[in-house]
Formats: sequence, structure tokens, C-alpha cells
Amino acid sequence: MAAGLGGCGTGYRMVFLPNDVEADSEIKWISFAGIACLIPIGCLGYSLRFSPKLGPRWFRLGLLAAALPLILAGPLACLEAWGGELKSKMAHFVLSFFGVVAFFRMLELVCGTGPRGFDTSLKNFAVYFVSPAEVIFDDDGCMQASPPGHLGMLILRIAGHMLAGTVILSLGRATAFVPFYEPGTSLTAQPFLGFPRALPAAYLQAAMVYCNLATATLMHQVPLALAGVNTVNPFRSPLLLSTSMRDFWGRRWNLLIHRLMKRTFFEPFARTGGSGKQIGGFLAFLMSALFHEYMWLAV
Repeated sequence: MAAGLGGCGTGYRMVFLPNDVEADSEIKWISFAGIACLIPIGCLGYSLRFSPKLGPRWFRLGLLAAALPLILAGPLACLEAWGGELKSKMAHFVLSFFGVVAFFRMLELVCGTGPRGFDTSLKNFAVYFVSPAEVIFDDDGCMQASPPGHLGMLILRIAGHMLAGTVILSLGRATAFVPFYEPGTSLTAQPFLGFPRALPAAYLQAAMVYCNLATATLMHQVPLALAGVNTVNPFRSPLLLSTSMRDFWGRRWNLLIHRLMKRTFFEPFARTGGSGKQIGGFLAFLMSALFHEYMWLAV
């Protein structure tokens, strides 16, 4: 996609190139194919977890645990089958994202650490397992109904984040993402990575990453909103409303991953007392680092 400020910086133009259209189609194809693959995997996993006819409990849990590495290997195997390179890096990201989501939600099924109600029925787990957005369950273990106007609010937020991302991309391209430096300057070659003069560039790039992630996660919520199901809001204006590092990481940035790591790794150890909190916190950060490395490997 070619985007930039036209004229003397007062106009804006956006041009979609043929390669952009092909890459976008590839991402959509991967998304639909990923969901189609996750449905039978989730149903099979649920049956193994709760069907005594398939064997003793330890045997069934062992099979599920053994399947976890295979789930992570799936996207990487697909990349190899495609020759190792797709039309865009975003397609690599989407493919690896399916592997990460499936891995952790199957791990939650094995450990029983998912949100209340996620495994009370095959329907609940299948929706929870397949959807990239986290379903909210009520106290009775049923999927919570979305509040009035939820769908319209999601559409407005998607439009707002897409507009903000487009403006940020335009500004970034016009300045080569190096405000206060000459275009073509390598920030990594500057002392202290160019700080403090490179701070505007760093914030601009962070805002671009945020807009991309927020737009994608908001779009993930739309199908469930159409079905009348409420979902977790994963980003709560982290770049604008955060008051501290703890507020940023713990209450506003990517709450989908934060909640998952807290449920699966932190809380089980924290409940044991003593040094359990430190161990749980270390495991949560370790697993977060490992899955980020896995996605970088795929990208």
C-alpha cells in the first residue's frame, strides 16, 4: 500500500497496489481456513477431556498434553509447505496467531484454568477455543449477552483506529519514522539508539503497532457481537490513559494475553503462598516471552 501526505502536507492519498490486494486475500483465506481447522481440533480435545469411554483420565490428559507441541508445529509446517514465504508478513503473523491461541486454550482445557464456564459444554468450549476474542461467561457458566449498542460501538472503534493508523502511517512515511533526524538515518547507529531525539519516532511506531493490534482484535469481536455474545475488551486506550507502567501492562495493554497468563501460570502458584507469587510471575513472563519468540520465528 502506498500512502503519504500529498502536496505540502495538507492533503492525503492512498493507493492500493495489486500486491496489496493479493496479500489481503491471502490473509482472509488463512483466517477462514484456520477457523475451519480449529473447530474439529477443539471438539476432539473436549471429547478427550470429558469422555470416560475414551480411556482413563490420566491417559486422556496425557494425549491432550502430547498434542500441544503438534498444535504449535502446525503453522510452521504450513509455512514449509508453502515454501517458507507468504505474500506478506501479516499473513505469517495471522498463521502463527492461530497456533498460539489454540495452544494456550488447549492448555487451559488440560489444566482447567480457563474462565468460569468455558468447559461446561461442548458449545461453550468450541466457541471459546475457535474465537480469537475471549468470550465472557456469566455466573451460571453461560455466554454473556452483549450489551445494547455493542456492535455499533465496535464498528465505530474499528473505524477510529483504522483512521488513526492511516494518519500515523502517513506521518511516518513522510518523515521516514525519524522525526528530528534526516531521512535515511539509522537510529540503531546513534548513541543510546538516538534517544532522546528519537523519542517521537519511537512513540509514532508504538502507536502504529497499537493501531494494528487494536483494529485486529476489535474485528475479532465483531462475529460474536453479531451473535449477541459479549467479549473482553483487550485494549483500553493504553497509550493515552495509562498512569503508570503497572496500569499500562496490567490493566490496559493486550488484556487477552494478560488474563490468560494470569489464570494459567500466575494464580495457580500464587495460591500456594510463600514464594508462589514470584514463581508464578516468572513463569507468566517466561511463557509470554516464548510465545512472542515463536511468532517472530514464524514471521
